[in-house]
Amino acid sequence: MADIKTSRKLPSGLITLKKIIEGTSQHTGENFFHSLAKNLAESLDVHGVWVTEYLKDQNRLRSMAFWLEDHFVEEYEYDIIGTPCESVIKNEGICHIPDKVIDLYPNDPDLEPLGAVSYMGLALHSDDGSIMGHLAVLDNRRMDEIPEAFAIFKIFAVRAEAEMKRIKYERLLVDNEAKLNRLVNGTMDGMVEFNKDLFITQVNQAALKIFNSTSGEIINKSVKELLDHEGFSKLAQSLLHLQKQKDHFCSTFIQGQVGFIKSNKNSFPAETTLSKYAFDSKEYYALFIRNVEDRVKDQQALKMLSVETSMLRKIVNAQGFDDIIGNSSVMLETNKLVRQVAPTDSTVLVCGETGTGKELFARAIHKASLRTDHPMITLNCA
Repeated sequence: MADIKTSRKLPSGLITLKKIIEGTSQHTGENFFHSLAKNLAESLDVHGVWVTEYLKDQNRLRSMAFWLEDHFVEEYEYDIIGTPCESVIKNEGICHIPDKVIDLYPNDPDLEPLGAVSYMGLALHSDDGSIMGHLAVLDNRRMDEIPEAFAIFKIFAVRAEAEMKRIKYERLLVDNEAKLNRLVNGTMDGMVEFNKDLFITQVNQAALKIFNSTSGEIINKSVKELLDHEGFSKLAQSLLHLQKQKDHFCSTFIQGQVGFIKSNKNSFPAETTLSKYAFDSKEYYALFIRNVEDRVKDQQALKMLSVETSMLRKIVNAQGFDDIIGNSSVMLETNKLVRQVAPTDSTVLVCGETGTGKELFARAIHKASLRTDHPMITLNCA
């Protein structure tokens, strides 16, 4: 009769440690977790190994890598209530169940299909002590305790913990960079950052559009080259003001319009705010630029139109009434009478047959009167 092996002792020693290190040292991120699960399972000679992340709001564990027998199990996720993993999440040390794990956790639906007999797991913690996930081993035979094997398991749990932290911070960095990019490049105002030596370190898309330049044409040049003489003088005064401030972050509005110069040497006026802040023990400044060139042009055009309107009104009033056409002696005499009565407060009676233009003359009187800026109400008495 063949000898049936009913217990599997975890292998130990430097050979196991060396094999796992060699199998995982060249990997990061998702590849690291897959390599760790596979190499740990093969080195410890167990049925399965998986690394998970903890979904606290749902009280679930989601597999980042799960090696079972001879293949990876994809998209493995489960509720932890009633499972040995629940004990892992609640414990600080290793949770080791050498035998009869199904009897201890009869409500775990996955243990029996996996042929589970023994189990070992360890929680993975973030810097603030919160649970990030766990590393677990499952076998279909009894798993006796071997201190050296437990030590190896702890070593790679710490390595998995470190990699999970790195991924977490990497995600935060990417997310923050994306938010910063949306904030900086989502505004219509130009932003130009420069250091204490006045060399430009970065610009946003709005600034490139304002100056009609590329980032390569602006970054590393002196901010002085972007301003006209008077504009740089105003900037220098604001810099002196901010340098006297002890706060790490402070800002000031530069009074009046500041003159900037585009790449084609054309200048334009702008409303400008200057900020100072420190990063990595270095001092930086940021110019927030709002081009008011179009607004100034619109204001100038409006002013010119007002002047032209006023001049045309004077010309019209001096030359006659544009609605009444004619230069006969009778027409000229009638126009003379209109000019005589219009400035007075007297009631004026305009007589004539239907269609002779009584309303036109009434409007002419109103137009030449002191009430010309007020509305004229026409009422048909018939």
